[in-house]
Amino acid sequence: MTSVEKRKNAKLLDDFLAGWLEQPGNYARFARANGRDGRERRGDIGDEIYKAYRETGGTQHNRTVKARIWKLAQQFRKAHDLACNGATREEVRKACRYYYQLVEHIGEDSNVPIYYQYPGRPGSTEIERDDPQKKPLTDAMKQQLNDDHCQDMMKMVDEMALRQRQQHEQVMHLLDQRQELLDRQSERARLMEMQIEASMVLSVIERLRNVGFSEDEISLHIQLLQPLYTFHTQMMNQQQQQQSSS
Repeated sequence: MTSVEKRKNAKLLDDFLAGWLEQPGNYARFARANGRDGRERRGDIGDEIYKAYRETGGTQHNRTVKARIWKLAQQFRKAHDLACNGATREEVRKACRYYYQLVEHIGEDSNVPIYYQYPGRPGSTEIERDDPQKKPLTDAMKQQLNDDHCQDMMKMVDEMALRQRQQHEQVMHLLDQRQELLDRQSERARLMEMQIEASMVLSVIERLRNVGFSEDEISLHIQLLQPLYTFHTQMMNQQQQQQSSS
């Protein structure tokens, strides 16, 4: 496996784990596991995560998945501490690039301390203590999240408006093309009518001359028969169009 493929698989794993943490209650479950307040073992939760990850087609090992979820939970908690103490967005994202994605879903549970148990020292445990000055979500954080949400919504609305405008322009262009085609067809049909009508008139004139009609008599006959010629020509043209369309 190339280094590019390894980085891609690691990114896919982190995205999956972030999606798991943002589900309601999952972060609190993982943070409290193995502790006095937790009813689950962290290893069992890790196995549950690994099973769900494998069902999506993931290829990383169980040990890797457990190590990454542990690291991601720690990064989130560290980023939350920074955010609560007035750190900039860049500093917070540097600590955990998924923080602003996660905190919006985790909400109040963001303050649940992570229970630490150190291997090799039986009974040796440490629980993070909450800072009494910390707030679940400061007003500044809420405002920033709201601003980000509004910006995302405005961007989405602008993109939708652009797509609708492009679709409208495409439809109008197609309608213009269709109208242009209909105009050309109508012009050709009218030209055909005139040609057929002229051919019929010339044929009648020739026959009348052959039987001895004068020019005045021929002119009178043509005027009387003109509506019939026009009707006959239109009917022939209509039949031709129907045959062409079928």
